[in-house]
Amino acid sequence: MQKLNEGFDLVLTDLKMEDMDGIEVLELVKERSPETAVIVITGYAALDSAIEAIRRQQAVDEMVSTTVSGNLRDMSLTSIVQMTCTDMKSAKLVLRQPNFMPDGEEREGVIFFENGQIVHAAVGSLRGTEAVYELLDWDEGFFQMESNVVAPRQTISVPWTHLLLESTSGLDEQGQEGATLSRQLEADNHPPPDPGNGLADIERNEEADEEREVELLSLLSKLEQSLARLVARKDRDRPQFTLEMLADDVNKLLELYQNRFPDASTDSFLRESLVTVAKSYPTVRLVQTRKGCLDVSTLKRLLSNWSGGQQEREAVYTEVIEGLLYLLELMLTGTVREAIKSPAVVRRCREVYDVFLNDLEREVKGKL
Repeated sequence: MQKLNEGFDLVLTDLKMEDMDGIEVLELVKERSPETAVIVITGYAALDSAIEAIRRQQAVDEMVSTTVSGNLRDMSLTSIVQMTCTDMKSAKLVLRQPNFMPDGEEREGVIFFENGQIVHAAVGSLRGTEAVYELLDWDEGFFQMESNVVAPRQTISVPWTHLLLESTSGLDEQGQEGATLSRQLEADNHPPPDPGNGLADIERNEEADEEREVELLSLLSKLEQSLARLVARKDRDRPQFTLEMLADDVNKLLELYQNRFPDASTDSFLRESLVTVAKSYPTVRLVQTRKGCLDVSTLKRLLSNWSGGQQEREAVYTEVIEGLLYLLELMLTGTVREAIKSPAVVRRCREVYDVFLNDLEREVKGKL
């Protein structure tokens, strides 16, 4: 900081440090030396780091045009759109997919925001809303957000929330079929064990099944406690609390799944389950995943700053919550089916969690 008086052209700073973070360095540099360029770098490919960087752009936007860039694998375009619009920003978002064409040519798209609304988008020959829908389908590539950029034209007049909702209804059927085929191939490559392995193996399986049954009952007991807190919740807080509670229930189940299958991918299990749920509840695609868990933080911001009507907002809440109920049921069934071999133990477990799911559904849907 003392050396800034020497007049450097460029400052490179890490994001996470002991005394101050990189965004604080950026703000301080711009106060002392507005002409100095600053690049903030992070080794943590995490959603919260990107969110913090984009949100704290606002603190320095008045001093200088700022740019944030990253990978769409770490932060989805849906999340970027939600944050930019709920923060009422004006910006230019450039998206790139290197080596997309057979000749290695790069594919590029752009979205312009003005005061928290999407006003223009382009990719290839597409313009306006069609371009937005195409870009929202990208799950790989790189993004670069530049603040305080004026759109060259306006081709979009519908609210950004409408664009996100419309994009969820266009669920990629090919992706669904691929996930189904993947599960079928996995089942074909891992046939059930030969039952004729002797009495010792049967006894070991029975002990393991009973142990897993106890684990599941312990988990359901914890989920029942969450349900009790929901029952006592005030109506004003219920929708958001319900959303958080259901996501937390799913994440607790994923933790059990990971403990039981340490070599399995909870991220794949979750994503494939979400694909199945999205066939019936498309708006579930607005819920983000992070490190093999559900992350509803961007969805909560979306609903808190909803630019559409109240009726539309309530419809989104209802569909997402119903989708998470279905997701929890689907994952409970999948976990029990994979973890327990004994049909009798499976039946006992299903009887218990069916009662829990019925109670949960009655309480949640009864007051939506």
